[in-house]
Amino acid sequence: VLMALATPHKYTAVSEIIVDPRDIKVVQNEVTPNGLPSDATLALIESQISVVYSNDVMQQVIDEAGLAEDPEFNGTSESFLPSLPSLSSLPFFSSRDDPETSRRRELMTLAGLRDALHVTRDPKSFVINLAVTARNPEKAAMLANLVAEAFIDQLGKVQGDTARRASDALSSRLAELRQSVVEAERA
Repeated sequence: VLMALATPHKYTAVSEIIVDPRDIKVVQNEVTPNGLPSDATLALIESQISVVYSNDVMQQVIDEAGLAEDPEFNGTSESFLPSLPSLSSLPFFSSRDDPETSRRRELMTLAGLRDALHVTRDPKSFVINLAVTARNPEKAAMLANLVAEAFIDQLGKVQGDTARRASDALSSRLAELRQSVVEAERA
């Protein structure tokens, strides 16, 4: 009975994201999606799962949710008996100003969030399920939504960078072609 009372409750919240694996082509004045090669598409979706676990996505969630100060995720949670605090929460054992302790807490928070996060893909679909487990149902839901938002932001940045590089390449090619036309007209 004591163990049952001392075991913390866990709640899991799930966010679902659909990932469109088709490439987008710009043809004259239209934007059209490319076809779907099956093996490459599945590999792309599996790669997106790795992006969810990336440091960029995880760090954005940690910063937005303030998980570095959350004992559930930063490794300073209470001991197995709720009435007894952990040693690191006592002033004598804590050294918050130490940069090594701060870095260790940051890594523990990153590991804690990764442990609480479970990412899966529905078979034969492009839906990614992001499940976050926490001791508080509201916190679990908030974190699941934050992970989804951070992942979508990361995808947007990557797609924006790709579009910017394509635009720069086209612009530089246009400048070369313009110069060729000017030289041909002079000749």
